[in-house]
Amino acid sequence: NRKNKCKNIINMTEDNPSMKMSAINVIKDFVNSNPHKIIKINGKQIEEKNPYSLTKEWGINLGNNLTFAGRIMQQPQLIFNKEFLVKPENGCFRAGNPCKMGIITNDNIFFVYDKNENYDHKKIFNDLMLKFNSKGFRFSNDFDPKKVHGFGLENTSNWDNIYLSLRNIRVNNGDNFGIIFCSYQMKKFYEKLKNYFMNQLKIPTQHIITNKIDNPKDGNSIQLNIVDQINIKRGGLNYNINFYKEGIIKKREVFLILGLDSNKRNKKITYSMTSTRNQYLNEFLTQEYTVNDNNQDKNITLKKMFEKAINEINKKSPHSPDYIILYREGGNDIRNKILYVNEGRIFTEILKLYKEKYKSDKNYNFKNTKLFYICCNLKSDLKFFETKKENSTKTFLNPKSGLIVDDNVTHKNKYEFYLQSYFVKKGIVTPCHYQIMYYDKDQNEENNLNIENLEKLSFYLCFYFWRKSGSIKIPYLLKMSNIAMTFYKKILDNGGSKYYFEKPTYI
Repeated sequence: NRKNKCKNIINMTEDNPSMKMSAINVIKDFVNSNPHKIIKINGKQIEEKNPYSLTKEWGINLGNNLTFAGRIMQQPQLIFNKEFLVKPENGCFRAGNPCKMGIITNDNIFFVYDKNENYDHKKIFNDLMLKFNSKGFRFSNDFDPKKVHGFGLENTSNWDNIYLSLRNIRVNNGDNFGIIFCSYQMKKFYEKLKNYFMNQLKIPTQHIITNKIDNPKDGNSIQLNIVDQINIKRGGLNYNINFYKEGIIKKREVFLILGLDSNKRNKKITYSMTSTRNQYLNEFLTQEYTVNDNNQDKNITLKKMFEKAINEINKKSPHSPDYIILYREGGNDIRNKILYVNEGRIFTEILKLYKEKYKSDKNYNFKNTKLFYICCNLKSDLKFFETKKENSTKTFLNPKSGLIVDDNVTHKNKYEFYLQSYFVKKGIVTPCHYQIMYYDKDQNEENNLNIENLEKLSFYLCFYFWRKSGSIKIPYLLKMSNIAMTFYKKILDNGGSKYYFEKPTYI
């Protein structure tokens, strides 16, 4: 009932593109047609200017609807198992079998459940293993779901009781993975459960709401989605995008893509950075540090994270990166300038040091490495609508996935573009505004990154978010940094100072 009520409220209150344009036209007509008035103040007659005259004085021009031709980029081809190709339709697609899968044995997987919950958890676990099998996962020859360790928690009313029970869990050393069946009580301690397994036991986990996965109506699709998520956490790969075949990356070129986010709290600042670990851009590493909010500590931390990202990609690449593209969650022009002054220059200085340090190294000399520092405004002021004529009536629709706008409404002297990477049926979609605050430019134009390739790369990276069978608003590196930041913020809010992390955490 609560879900239906929320749905009805949203349907009644949210605008659609046509309603938005109607509201704008009402305001415009009011401004343009409201007459002058003569009013009395303290017995004196004063002419009150109409809004049209005032807007002219303020330099605001309310003209007719601004219409221009947009550009919709083509959808990427997603490569699943056995070269099975899927081309998304308007940003959405149906998943196939993973193109790279991990091995599951009795010793490297376990599950945790609430004993007081009225469910057959072993049966639910067996059903989930059948979904693994249908997706093509590899099991060891002696794998038996009935022999997989299941740890039942006696009392889940508060965290102290849960923590005492978890301390009794003994798992084998090595490559472990845990499935946590969360009851109604356990849901309240999600962040603390996640923190315990990830940071104390160093074990990745998948948290599942039991009543949702056992739902006869939606349980099957939820289980398949969970299998895809677990595959990524087990080191597998659901699908791949061939950036070379798409013409974005040339042969032997190496790209290092990063996403950066931060959060201030109680004279501390937390940085979260996600970076690609290979030249195919489908493996990633997330680091997180919390330090004192002063310039010295911040500089040291950003330097440490940036160097770690470079060292990670150097392990799997034939040579040093040709391009380093850093996406930073930004805002308006003023905030973006401040971010670049405080952070962007640190990265440029580090890259200069790398070029000097490795100038005699044949493979890793960083001589031709070019850095891009890009601020992403997720709450852009601009909205774009697609016009459609039906029976001589003009209607407005949300644009299709892949809309790119880099002319007409962008600054002439700035390197920027608007990208709407996903599509919504209800409400009004907001594009992401990309502002390139810094980039290395070669005198030889052939050595520079084409802006159309940068736009296409930013769009395609929005499809690498494994929780959704479709594109998201921003490149997945930045999204993963946002998620890590939100997760740690919740831990800090719930647990206090003892949950500050000084070492990098890999997700």
